[in-house]
Amino acid sequence: MMRAAAKLWATLLGAAVLGLILAVPALGAPALGVEATRVPTEVHRNDEYFEYQVKIKNTGTNKTCKEKTGEPGVCESPLTTSLVVGLPAGLSLGGGSGSGWSCHPSALTCTNATTVSAGAEFPSLKLEVWVNPALAPEAVNVTFDGFGGGAAADSLAVDSFSFAPAVPFGFTAFTARAEDGLGADYATAGGHPISATTTFKVAKRTYSFGEARQVEDLRDFFAELPPGFVGNLASLKGRCTVAEVREFFCPPAAAVGGAALELGPNDAIAHTPIYNVVPEHGFVAAFAFAPHTVSTLTVVIRVKLRTRGDYGVTAQAPLVPQAPQPLKADFVTLCGFGAAVSNVAPGVRSGFQGCRKPGEAGAGKVPFLTNPTQCTEEASPGNLAPLAPTTYARIDSWQHPVATVAEEFPDLADPAWKSYQVISPPTTGCNQPNSSPASKAGRPPTSPMPPPG
Repeated sequence: MMRAAAKLWATLLGAAVLGLILAVPALGAPALGVEATRVPTEVHRNDEYFEYQVKIKNTGTNKTCKEKTGEPGVCESPLTTSLVVGLPAGLSLGGGSGSGWSCHPSALTCTNATTVSAGAEFPSLKLEVWVNPALAPEAVNVTFDGFGGGAAADSLAVDSFSFAPAVPFGFTAFTARAEDGLGADYATAGGHPISATTTFKVAKRTYSFGEARQVEDLRDFFAELPPGFVGNLASLKGRCTVAEVREFFCPPAAAVGGAALELGPNDAIAHTPIYNVVPEHGFVAAFAFAPHTVSTLTVVIRVKLRTRGDYGVTAQAPLVPQAPQPLKADFVTLCGFGAAVSNVAPGVRSGFQGCRKPGEAGAGKVPFLTNPTQCTEEASPGNLAPLAPTTYARIDSWQHPVATVAEEFPDLADPAWKSYQVISPPTTGCNQPNSSPASKAGRPPTSPMPPPG
């Protein structure tokens, strides 16, 4: 009767946040107080898992045990304390764990026979809740009914919440920049950056067992580089094939940069060289790297000229395998004066150690990368504005593939393409076209070719 009354009061309260109802202890008896904390606080509509951290405290005056007759405060045997969880349709109890706790998910019940002194707490209990997004209601009420242990009445906690909007497919972060030797933005017009780097993070949701993975599987990645950002193919010292990249047989002279991708939860991120490889027909250049220490995945970045409009270049990574999938790129970098690699031996994975600087041993004498040469652009007829080079990223997923137009470029008339942009600092120094902190040497690029981002 007492348990039913407690549940009725919890229902009537309809708390918007976690509620707590404490049982009033009888004279000289244990009593229970239940507190449940949702982890994470925000649960999205397409999440499939979250947790509760449950604390049960003895708020009474005696231990949670059967006392010896005539010996107050002396335990004869432990008493079982129980917690029953109430979940709506679409939610189920996946399991529970904690010292001394025994959980039965199908019965939505956990028990503990630990003797707890007055004022002390039972060991913390972690509850795993599984969500079927198709069946779960928008508004959720979860109840926690604690009883037993010699307590005269139940203690009930209530957690009421609504799901946050579903996490959409896409990037949560995207950057692209030309860099000087210290890793800062390099904006000198016509200058030669030490490196060009892209980073990204994909949107993730929580799957069963608490694993955070991509919302949908990345399928195509197009990076449209600013008009005028080019690379001198003639400056590159070597080249190999995609098969040689996969088998770790590319010569170190073919290394033009490095990458670090996370390909799964808790994945060990390898800093791996990017190699200049033989491009397919119709592409001006291609780069490839093997990002994973275990799988045979090889990422190939193909470079093509945009023949319509600005005649810039686009780097493409089409048909990304569905397994393993990139969760984030700590960096994807092309070097302006050559890449330093370690552990060089045929058939052995090499490591990327960074970009070389002019004058260092092994550094290229002719710069590979060149910034746009303009400092202004026409903002309106007769009016000039500072030129801020802009990089665009376009992505789609295997679950929702999007069409391309002629020459395999994204059909931007289709809103299903996810688009992102990065605006770099305006180019400067147009009155000093030969200035460059990297190098004053070099010649005009013979072929346009961008970094992979």
